[in-house]
Amino acid sequence: MAMIGEILLLREVTIDDIDYTINEARLTFVDCWAPWCEPCKALTTTLVELDEKYSDNPEVSFIQINVQKFPNYSRKHDISGLPCILVFLDGEPAEFDDPSGRLKKKTNRLFGKRPAEHFEAVIQQFFPQ
Repeated sequence: MAMIGEILLLREVTIDDIDYTINEARLTFVDCWAPWCEPCKALTTTLVELDEKYSDNPEVSFIQINVQKFPNYSRKHDISGLPCILVFLDGEPAEFDDPSGRLKKKTNRLFGKRPAEHFEAVIQQFFPQ
């Protein structure tokens, strides 16, 4: 976790280390963000809290990639809006039910500013208790 100016960040990765970092945990949330995106900044607070909550769980991780710096990553994953959180399970795009119930098909991403409960619901889909 770091700060850039007034922006609180998760562990930020680069295009060179993102694939390796995604494979460090079984379930990885990749926050695709840009410094000009106000909803991205607002969502970061939620993600930092979740990252702290799951810091003792090696199965779950939260990372960020600045898609303004790495636009090819955005294109590669067909990201058309921010914030966009890509979800990976065992290094591959995950398939899960959207916790908002708005999507009637499986997805591999969460769009927009989401409450912590949506991330918790995704985690529960893969690691039921």
